[in-house]
Amino acid sequence: MGQEQKPVGLRARRRALTEREIEDAAIDAFESHGFAGTTMEHIAASAGVSVRTAFRYFPAKVDTVLYSARQVTQVLSAGLRADLVAGASLLEIEESITASLAAFTTSSLDVVSRVKRVHALVLNDDQLRAQVKGSDDYLAGLDDHDADAVPRTLETRLLVEIVAATLRTAFDDWAGSAGEDTSLVSHYRRARTARDALAS
Repeated sequence: MGQEQKPVGLRARRRALTEREIEDAAIDAFESHGFAGTTMEHIAASAGVSVRTAFRYFPAKVDTVLYSARQVTQVLSAGLRADLVAGASLLEIEESITASLAAFTTSSLDVVSRVKRVHALVLNDDQLRAQVKGSDDYLAGLDDHDADAVPRTLETRLLVEIVAATLRTAFDDWAGSAGEDTSLVSHYRRARTARDALAS
């Protein structure tokens, strides 16, 4: 039984490595040539894989730069769903998200670095931004098909919208930042503080 699990683990590691290599190649290419000026052929060649392999891993060009961002989104969405099911308040949800962001950024520095580069690209490349807007799971929120356990009340919908808007603002601010204070958690806390000041 243990011997059967090793190949699965090895395949999963190889797949993750290939996904990261394609994503890195795509980010480099988009930074150099823009979204419109980059082809899947270019990305595949830079990553050292065939175009067929690139498309097998990423069905569309925009998907090549969303791999790491989706990892962050999945962590945040899972926590948000759990908090909503538990009936948590906005403060409790946002403290939970802050803790999740802190843990994630500490344990996954390479992923966080990619996410920042991608989000900076999204802010500065109109065509990439338009493509990303069509993505179902980029940067926070509840996927409709995962929301069955969450009561879809007015209050719940408002909580989700407030949390998602605050996260998007924090990610935008963080991606555009330079200098010493580039902590995603700090930018999220600042976005929360600014939002609360506006609402008071």
